[in-house]
Amino acid sequence: MLPTVFAATLPEGTVVSNGLTWTRNNSTVGSSGKSNWSAANNTCQALTAGGFSNWRLPVNSELNALDKSLLKSAGWAIDYTWAQTPGNGDGDYHYMKWLGNGGSLVQVSDNANNYVTCVR
Repeated sequence: MLPTVFAATLPEGTVVSNGLTWTRNNSTVGSSGKSNWSAANNTCQALTAGGFSNWRLPVNSELNALDKSLLKSAGWAIDYTWAQTPGNGDGDYHYMKWLGNGGSLVQVSDNANNYVTCVR
């Protein structure tokens, strides 16, 4: 007899868009959902949500392709969210994306506190 396999439960507010699974951006890091880039990156790399351990920060193209119509009903903050894509300038900068319609990518200091979503 084969063992019974149970699907692992993903956190509340998780969405699936374009073949990727995303954690809700305002619950991934503590109660505020915001952190600096280093803490955001470390959180995603250490995440084991839903029994999966291959979570990471999204790259710019993934954030651009995210179906934003899913986010509000899933309880996401429609605000800036970190990307793993490094900025073009000198120093410690990474991109972040506004998750509203027509949202833009902007570079910001890694010391800023922004929302975090992890993807796999």
